[in-house]
Amino acid sequence: MAQRSVLAPRAYRPSAPAERNGRAPQRKRTAWHPESSGFTPTFSAERHIGTALRETYRAFARAVSQNLAPLGLTLSMWFALRSLWEADGLGQAELGRRIELNPAAVVAVLKALEAAGLVVRRRTRKDRRIYNVFLTSAGRKLRIKATALALQVDARALRGVKHDEIEQVLATLKRLRSNLAGQPKATA
Repeated sequence: MAQRSVLAPRAYRPSAPAERNGRAPQRKRTAWHPESSGFTPTFSAERHIGTALRETYRAFARAVSQNLAPLGLTLSMWFALRSLWEADGLGQAELGRRIELNPAAVVAVLKALEAAGLVVRRRTRKDRRIYNVFLTSAGRKLRIKATALALQVDARALRGVKHDEIEQVLATLKRLRSNLAGQPKATA
């Protein structure tokens, strides 16, 4: 008997009773379905939303980094400062969660900010192992200048985009984040 190649195509065999009877199977409707949305995702920068978002983020990150470089700030330093401008005195671990950096990376960012004289770390009284991070007066003063430089990137990116289009993009991005929040991981 001839041995069948592993790569040889197999004949289609209906698996569900409805398919065997010639009826189309009933598909369970979900939040996204190719038939209901009219959009079939493909893995190209032009058609895959995840890839397009990543490339857009990278373009923004490069531009913000270039704008902030004259101030001696990296993108990670900017994210940390932005969080501290909103909530000065955060615990080091909480700051890491907010800016989505691992503990070792947070330490590196905070050391750079301390060396620049923008923040100080102080141990808490309750637990000497825990540090809270506080802005210095120089760190607080930097807010206006750094924010203005970051907003220049937004202005450049949004040239020719109408206000209602911006609002629609923001609403869509919010919905995408909401759809992905707490979703179970796919299994193979």
